Amino acid sequence: MPVKDFKNLLNPSTYHTTSFLPEDYSSKVNIYDFAGHYSLYHDGWYGSMVLVYDSGQFHGTYNHVRDDRAYKVTASVDEQHPYQITFIIHKFNQNIPTDQVFTGYLFAHGKNAIAGQTTWRGQPFGFFARKSGFLHLSDYGDGSESVLPKHFAGSYSLYHDGQPATLELAESNSLLMSGIYRRNGVTQEVVARVSSKVPHEITISIYMETGEFVLLTGYLFTRPKNAIAGYMKWGETQSGFYMIKYS
Repeated sequence: MPVKDFKNLLNPSTYHTTSFLPEDYSSKVNIYDFAGHYSLYHDGWYGSMVLVYDSGQFHGTYNHVRDDRAYKVTASVDEQHPYQITFIIHKFNQNIPTDQVFTGYLFAHGKNAIAGQTTWRGQPFGFFARKSGFLHLSDYGDGSESVLPKHFAGSYSLYHDGQPATLELAESNSLLMSGIYRRNGVTQEVVARVSSKVPHEITISIYMETGEFVLLTGYLFTRPKNAIAGYMKWGETQSGFYMIKYS
């Protein structure tokens, strides 16, 4: 599909879900599935988080690797969307202690990860949290180089709602990019657009063989530039995804 046809991918009536999600998505998630020990990665920072569900409430702690401190965590699950969780790390950020809010989606497949979006200083950023073992990413970096469209290019291991795939984005001199999505032996075309307002935000559309599209909005980790995390949307429903660059 030509990159110039990107504008046609933004029509919500064309979102396709059959290949990505269970038919009855909400029934696959129980509130107790959110509890557990997580490795949390947010824009390249990382630490460990424990969520406990007790007496109808979530509580826990987050231990941040950068400053080796423990922070209080509270959380709530959206009653209308039982796979969506909002958790707050209280009095976070060492210089100006503020509450940082994370909104994510528990993976229905495996129930072993949460991915979504957080906001810091008015800017959106991606995050993901895994119940499985620690995932080694490259060093955080010094942030000396601003995010450019070329930094999105590469080959990724993609996990959307817990289902594995690969995604390749070709380098481009503009905000528009093309690529390839592969899963279970099936290859699909990809068109992506880097935001002109938020340089680390990208919208990825996967062109399905049915002629329909799946739309992902993600945020490149700004300093290491080695991962993208965010949410996948179709109609009024969302789920989480993250993708790790391996080349």
